Amino acid sequence: MSSSLFGLVGLVPFMAVWVVAAVVAATRWSRHPVVSALVVTSAAIHALTMVAQVVLPMRLIDRGGSAMSMGLVSAGIGLVGMVGSVCLIVAAFIGRQESGSPAVSRLF
Repeated sequence: MSSSLFGLVGLVPFMAVWVVAAVVAATRWSRHPVVSALVVTSAAIHALTMVAQVVLPMRLIDRGGSAMSMGLVSAGIGLVGMVGSVCLIVAAFIGRQESGSPAVSRLF
């Protein structure tokens, strides 16, 4: 258990990034509800998968898990993390204005 605790301590800076992302999204929820929901969902998924990547392999080792079971668990965690990444990518591009709009023209 001490090695998984040590592994979790190393995740603190990354967890802080996801917590800040979720807080910022929550504060902007009334202005951008869909984007905010996607960012909060992504942050939660990424935070959970980071913890799972540390804790689950240690639990499997403690219980005598095989390399195959660890591979399957890692693949599952990776797929769940991919869903979080897709949520974040969709949030970045959903509801964008057309390229000919005045808001975009002012930038260039």
